[in-house]
Amino acid sequence: MQVYGTPPSHFTRKVRVLLQELGVPYEFVKLENILETGAEKFASNPLHLFPVLVDGSNTIFDSDAICEYLVETYGKERGWPSFWPSGDNKTHDRQRLVIINGGMSAGVSVIRARRSGIEDWTKHAFLRQEMEAIGGALRWLENDLGANRSYYPGRFTVIDIALQCFAEWAQFREMHQDWTQLPNLSHFLRAHSSRPSLKATHPSLTEVSQ
Repeated sequence: MQVYGTPPSHFTRKVRVLLQELGVPYEFVKLENILETGAEKFASNPLHLFPVLVDGSNTIFDSDAICEYLVETYGKERGWPSFWPSGDNKTHDRQRLVIINGGMSAGVSVIRARRSGIEDWTKHAFLRQEMEAIGGALRWLENDLGANRSYYPGRFTVIDIALQCFAEWAQFREMHQDWTQLPNLSHFLRAHSSRPSLKATHPSLTEVSQ
């Protein structure tokens, strides 16, 4: 099994954390330049995005599609009965992932702009909107999470993984300046920061740990 992506990528990290939580061995294949063109540079992904999972004859694009496949294929025997933590709360959990992934996607746009040579994002309406989307997502999640340290007490689910990867990435990339305004998210991050799967995949690490 191979995972294609970059070490700092929050979308890629979500998959890597889940694989480590499931105890599934994999090979990490680093993509070198996110601004290249040609699907062959992105493990055949026509959208020029990552991560990409290759598992035997299966090639899967999109982090949520990958995570759902991993839970369905490898999760049940490891105590992960389904991708969604609760059938009763599926609508709410889906909404949470929409907000997390939207903030993540906005972050990708900002990083691509910076690496394309756009230094002052404040001059561009699209990038101003993307930066506001990051902040808006974080504020929404702050209120939605409340004082909880996990969306499902005593469990560490795909929703928690996605939230940790997004919020920790936003800290690392300095996408939000005043974290005192986000005490719930800050407590959430601290509560899980020592988890081995998260320590081994922190966005500050340039070397890949599986």
